Amino acid sequence: MAEHPILFSDEMVRAIVDGYKTQTRRVIRFPKHAYQQPDVSWIKSVHQDGRGNWVAWSTDAPDLVDFTKRAYPNGEGFKCPYGRPRDLLWVRETWSQISFPDEDGAVEIAYRADDWLDDEPGPDIEGGWRPSIHMPRWASRLTLEVINVRVERLQAISEEDVLAEGVKPTIPIRPEPFGSRSYNLESFVTVWDSINAKRGFSWKSNPWVWVVSFKVARRGLQAAS
Repeated sequence: MAEHPILFSDEMVRAIVDGYKTQTRRVIRFPKHAYQQPDVSWIKSVHQDGRGNWVAWSTDAPDLVDFTKRAYPNGEGFKCPYGRPRDLLWVRETWSQISFPDEDGAVEIAYRADDWLDDEPGPDIEGGWRPSIHMPRWASRLTLEVINVRVERLQAISEEDVLAEGVKPTIPIRPEPFGSRSYNLESFVTVWDSINAKRGFSWKSNPWVWVVSFKVARRGLQAAS
């Protein structure tokens, strides 16, 4: 069992805490030396090798699932940065340290995902809000256990998985969905594009993604160090 950091926005942290986000999709960064990034248009399928790593193919032949394990029995493929089932993910989120360690090593941490009235910290917060990427392990309050990892194209997401991504079911205000997309999917697309479109991975580009299912394994701070 290994641990891996993972970043979440304030909105998604709230969804995890509230219990309705149990899945996340992250763009796959294929190894440049093996997969000729950024042109990965030739990739038709991605399957696990004999050790749970991943191999990309230019075909989607039905026998590739078993063939990949036989062809690469020793884990020659590339790793998922979010681990594999039973691994742990410690959540990085926007935060601030209110106090420094006391005699017992305890500290007070504020998290912007909690019910703050605005984007600015109160006067009692040391140094203002700190970006999630700068959160150390000891300041993380949420640890997730990986349940399953799979690979698919972004647009293959199902309605059930849209809800697992943390999209709250909506009540339509119009009798028809947005074209071929449901109201729930439309909400997911909006959130996805707000984060990923500027990086070149919009919904329309339909990138390959890791689909990581998880459950909350632990809440609360680790010991300060």
